[in-house]
Amino acid sequence: MSLDSPPLLLLALPSIAVALWLRRRVFLRSLFACAAVLAAAAPRVGEPGAPARCRVYVLDASASVGGAGEALALAKADARDLGPADEAAVVWVAERASVEFAAGPAARLAALQRPAAPIAAGASRLADGLDLAASLVPAGRSGEIVLISDGRDTGGGSAVAAASVRRRGVAVRALPCGAGRRADARVDRVEAPGRVRAGERFEAVAVVSADFPTRVRITCGGDSREVGVEPGVPARVVFPQEPATKAITWLAARVEALDFRDVAPQNDANEAPVLLDGPLPVLVLAPEPGRAAERALAADRRFSVETAARPADLALFAAVVLDGLAAGDLGDPALERLAAFARSGGGLLLLGGPAGFGSGGFGDTPLDDASPFQAAPEENFTLVVLLDASGSMNEEASPGRTKLAEAREALRSLAGAARPGTTFAFAAFAGQARWIHPPTTDRAALLRALEKLDAGGPTLIAPALELARGAIGGGKSHVVLVSDGQSAEPEADLTALAAALRGAGATVSAIAEGADANAALLEKLAGAPPYLMRNFSELARLLREDLAREQGLTAKGTFASEGLPAVLQLNVVKPKEDAEPLLSAGGRPLAALRPFGRGRVAAFASALDPVWVADPARWGAEIAVLAARIARPDPGGRLSLAVDGADLVADWLPADPGDTPAAAAELTLPDGSTRPLTLIRSGAARFSARLREPSTGRFALATGPTRAAASRPWPPEFAASGARPDLLAALEGPASGPAPQPTPPRELAPWLLVLAAALVLLEFALEARASRAPAQRTEEKPISLA
Repeated sequence: MSLDSPPLLLLALPSIAVALWLRRRVFLRSLFACAAVLAAAAPRVGEPGAPARCRVYVLDASASVGGAGEALALAKADARDLGPADEAAVVWVAERASVEFAAGPAARLAALQRPAAPIAAGASRLADGLDLAASLVPAGRSGEIVLISDGRDTGGGSAVAAASVRRRGVAVRALPCGAGRRADARVDRVEAPGRVRAGERFEAVAVVSADFPTRVRITCGGDSREVGVEPGVPARVVFPQEPATKAITWLAARVEALDFRDVAPQNDANEAPVLLDGPLPVLVLAPEPGRAAERALAADRRFSVETAARPADLALFAAVVLDGLAAGDLGDPALERLAAFARSGGGLLLLGGPAGFGSGGFGDTPLDDASPFQAAPEENFTLVVLLDASGSMNEEASPGRTKLAEAREALRSLAGAARPGTTFAFAAFAGQARWIHPPTTDRAALLRALEKLDAGGPTLIAPALELARGAIGGGKSHVVLVSDGQSAEPEADLTALAAALRGAGATVSAIAEGADANAALLEKLAGAPPYLMRNFSELARLLREDLAREQGLTAKGTFASEGLPAVLQLNVVKPKEDAEPLLSAGGRPLAALRPFGRGRVAAFASALDPVWVADPARWGAEIAVLAARIARPDPGGRLSLAVDGADLVADWLPADPGDTPAAAAELTLPDGSTRPLTLIRSGAARFSARLREPSTGRFALATGPTRAAASRPWPPEFAASGARPDLLAALEGPASGPAPQPTPPRELAPWLLVLAAALVLLEFALEARASRAPAQRTEEKPISLA
């Protein structure tokens, strides 16, 4: 006897009603008796059965396994014993755990080829995968988690997570994968003194290990050595270093296996920082060596802007001086980092010159927001740029970039350099002239229009000069002609059109492009020698210099400053409302200071070049005093930061430990974000902390103005090689919690009692109807036919 659904017994009622007209009384009472007797016997349908299974595969897709393919293939082979009623689910685990599909037909696993979403493969957080997998087992199912991994757990806590899963009634089984990826040599670490005195010689030690006997070549700085390495016995190679001169030096070491092909090149290099002892240094960002600010400050100079864009490096300085670099030279990431550096407590000093303030395109940038000065030219201004867009603009200006692409970037830079309220009119000319955008003060619309700029055709200058004549309005107007001057038009016609522009009140300048430019013609059109542009990469700088001269962003003359040499040229600026004026020259603002976040920003409206100040050495001493005023102080003490597997270990020995139980610190992560860190007193004068942070890159730690740095160039899972069967074995085990109950047989007695009650009610209803039927028939009257 087998019934899948006891309510189907009620479907017998229609057939019972049909049989009632035959022998209804005997039939109903017999059926009632049968139902009552069966209910008293408590019949059951079905046999006790085991619950259906749900198997969740946790697949390690981290870099050390070599991607998702091997784990997925093992999962498909393992799933062959699942039956039609069983279910399967898949969870990927690397830097985070994610569900590929929840519990459902196991056949879906065979069709899976790759993860549906990209996976960040730099870590193996096995505990996250186990927790997520346990949540996918439906209630009442026999659950099993199959972990397929190499066992390199970088998140920690996997043993605790596995025990918790088993207590919840879910078994855990582990399959190793990636075990063959063992031909690996690596630089485990670089040991160097965290701090050295300026000019002091020191040694660096590269610690190298390998999984097979081999000879390796180790390179550190410009030195290279070959040594033999045995498995399990790290080799320590000493490299003497030159005396330290920079505020921070990153010592890098690299290893090359000579006897086998290294399967994990990710861990072939490592690095360690060495900081100069003493007060925190000042960083000068400058385009070339030997500038006056650098000499005056005896500062650590960096000519590239990489330091400004790397927050962990930038956090190691007391102050940053910006000398001779325009906003476009720095780029948006560096501008953001410098503003964040000042906001977090650092000092920032902005020097003027042709690349300063409005002249350098700093308007509407994060540094313009931080500066105590804002550019303040004194009159309305209309700027018209006529760009030669003939076919030659499609030629290559630099590897991978055309002249046209360079011209777009230059015009964007020019729009950022002009003061607010400037009216722009950009036109392109070839066979005819056309507006890139007609006169406007809307910079956003102008920048959008530049995206549609194209080139082609011969060079005809006259249409462009005629178009510019219509853009000249009230106030001062300036026209810039960018061309090689190679035009077939009559020279007299062109000079007449240029003279008409000047007669209408506009000034005209020209930028000659290329060694074969017709500079003589361009000089006649502009009324002055043209700017000579050897390469289109110079266009942005030349346009900004011309703008600064014509728009009144800089002022020339002899500006007296009390007790100091004269200033010969300065940027036209005005202090912001919350700025503190420090110096003036000839009645014009020269230096000011402004609080910004937890730090301070100072500005000097002149450059230190001889054409800007009468005595660069004297003014350099003033700049050094100004930098010292804004720089954060160094209270002394010794701070260190070290990498230990997936952890960062901080240690601080303050000059004055006081009696506080803890100290606050701030950790700068490789992505530029910061995280508060509490250092707990671990001795009479020592504070320590351990933080799990498996990110890769450079870290900086600050407590007050004291700084330390550390680096993790590759993910922690590459610190060990091959699979970790010991960890995988520790995670395995049967379910220790309550197992799902087997399916009980179905009880039929309640349904039989319902059927018996229905039969009784049905008989009463039929009897009542039968007793009314004769009475109705006696009341009928015969119909007479007479």
